[in-house]
Amino acid sequence: MAGIKPDPLYSDKLVDITRDTLTFNNYYFWGCGKTVPVSDIEKIESLEPTVLNGQWRLWGTSDPRGWMPMDWRRPSRGRIFLLHYKNKKFQIGFTVENSALAESALKQLGLVRE
Repeated sequence: MAGIKPDPLYSDKLVDITRDTLTFNNYYFWGCGKTVPVSDIEKIESLEPTVLNGQWRLWGTSDPRGWMPMDWRRPSRGRIFLLHYKNKKFQIGFTVENSALAESALKQLGLVRE
């Protein structure tokens, strides 16, 4: 049925994770999202936040090979996730409200590996 969203494995104001997609809710501009099919993702890294991997990047990019959706609270988040596409050099760095729950959902999908 059209308009019915699948049950999320994880959902917050920043990200929705389902078995088929990851949706970044503030990707382009206030509330304008981007959805990435899980089948397009090679892997997702779970990283300790640092200045070098975007801890203080609230939105946008300083590198044309990557983008970070808007998160005004990124400097205080527990993890930064780095999405690697299959067959593309472009990456998406993102944060979530509950890193442990989101990482668990991403592991269920086989995207975050130990």
